[in-house]
Amino acid sequence: MFDKILYNQLASLEYIKTVLPLELLDRFTNDRYLLGHSINVLNFSYMLGLELGMPEKRLMQVSLGALMHDIGKLECCDSILMASVLTEVQRKAIQRHPTVGARMLSEIPMFEEITSCIIFHHERYNGGGYPSGVRAEDLPVEVRIVTIADSFDAMISKRPFRSSIPRSLVNAQNELVKCSGTQFDPDMVKIFNKIISNNTIEIILGLSEAVNCVDHYIAKSCSL
Repeated sequence: MFDKILYNQLASLEYIKTVLPLELLDRFTNDRYLLGHSINVLNFSYMLGLELGMPEKRLMQVSLGALMHDIGKLECCDSILMASVLTEVQRKAIQRHPTVGARMLSEIPMFEEITSCIIFHHERYNGGGYPSGVRAEDLPVEVRIVTIADSFDAMISKRPFRSSIPRSLVNAQNELVKCSGTQFDPDMVKIFNKIISNNTIEIILGLSEAVNCVDHYIAKSCSL
């Protein structure tokens, strides 16, 4: 599986290089945390989509949706992104990033099919998410995949604004189970956790490779 993950990761990154406006691509690939997190979410989403038996075209769609899911955060102030505790005004500002991201990519026809992953990735299975409160039956499979992958990586990764130690893989898996049926699709959580348990070494290698990939892209951008 590791080889497939790396191939898909590289294919997705090469694709966005051909379709994103240069200025936007430069901002995205130079944001170390955003790029690293996005690559991890891409890889976790691909693993789940592969296990679900998605055809190749939909696997690429969910991969690109995962890679671009947080693109709207490029329009958020650093003071908000780095805050450990958000004021109500800051919270409302950060909650606009899915809508902002969808708007940023709206004029790129090749991204039309992945818009749902961007605008709905903070929706919840029970309808308690944002920005629209969409419920499970109205959330595309791709969105439910990205939501799990996004949350899992957020739990296990060191984040700029969080001083606490990231969760272990097992603790993060337990949190997914705890939030099954409310935040996450319970059937997908079971499948995802099985993937994590059966591929621990590949996941650790994949996270390490993502760091190398971030360093490569930033170094390449700085040399231009």
